[in-house]
Amino acid sequence: MRGSNADNLYNLSDSYADINDGAGADIYKLLEFSSGKEHRVRKFGDDDTLDISDILEMYDPQSDIISEFVRFKEVTWKGNTHTRVEIDIDGGADDHQFKTAIHLANVVDLDVDEMLSDGSLII
Repeated sequence: MRGSNADNLYNLSDSYADINDGAGADIYKLLEFSSGKEHRVRKFGDDDTLDISDILEMYDPQSDIISEFVRFKEVTWKGNTHTRVEIDIDGGADDHQFKTAIHLANVVDLDVDEMLSDGSLII
């Protein structure tokens, strides 16, 4: 899927999405999550936002630690470093484990707590 230079909202469901967007403040909203193939975002920029609020129904910001539910893992593939957005929907409460939901191509140095505080990660 190719985007535009405008601000776009991408609703990511169970169907695989491969998004190559241009400029703009885009929102990537994860609506469904399965252990299938992860979504790919090729141009995630500083003005873009990840919204995983529909997936983290069990997360309670008053009592839970966000790193038990979401983590960013850098991986190198074909000479480039990318970030995998990995989610554990129940924070380790039962038999669910971290699984890759979104692959951010050529994106590095992301921090969950930083993105939460600056609004680029919505939970």
